[in-house]
Amino acid sequence: MQMLHQMREAGHAPELLTYGNVMSACARNGRVSTVLSLLDDVRADGLTPNAFCYNAAVLSCAKARRWRQALSLMREMEQVGGVDPTVHTYKAVMRACASAEQSRHVMQLLRQMERNNLTPTAVHVPRAARERCCASKSLNHPVASTLRVFRSNMASRSATIRCAALRT
Repeated sequence: MQMLHQMREAGHAPELLTYGNVMSACARNGRVSTVLSLLDDVRADGLTPNAFCYNAAVLSCAKARRWRQALSLMREMEQVGGVDPTVHTYKAVMRACASAEQSRHVMQLLRQMERNNLTPTAVHVPRAARERCCASKSLNHPVASTLRVFRSNMASRSATIRCAALRT
């Protein structure tokens, strides 16, 4: 933050990369209000936030267990910013939703990933969602069935890769 202030005092406008790096550092340190304020500053400086900036904001909300805000930022990212969410965006939002026991949203996000040609794997399902699924001991739990599909898809992909490697 001090660096951004010093840049402005020296008459230099921070670039998007600078904002993104500061936002990312603040997100890692749990400074959600600072990250969200910086996202506003990016816009105020006439810049369009990129995936890196949005991901920092989404991650900070996820860490603060603000699932609604993380989900809202992801929607804004797509609809207002015209920026496609990345695997990291989805994972952070799913993490926030899972920690708030919002498995319905986790499932919607997994389906949305597939529609956007981002191949979700069991790794992308946040541990909290997997743990709740296992704790429920229900094989019909939506996360359980999704994990079974992902595991079988990954097993198929792994077998295909092994076969291709043997042929070469």
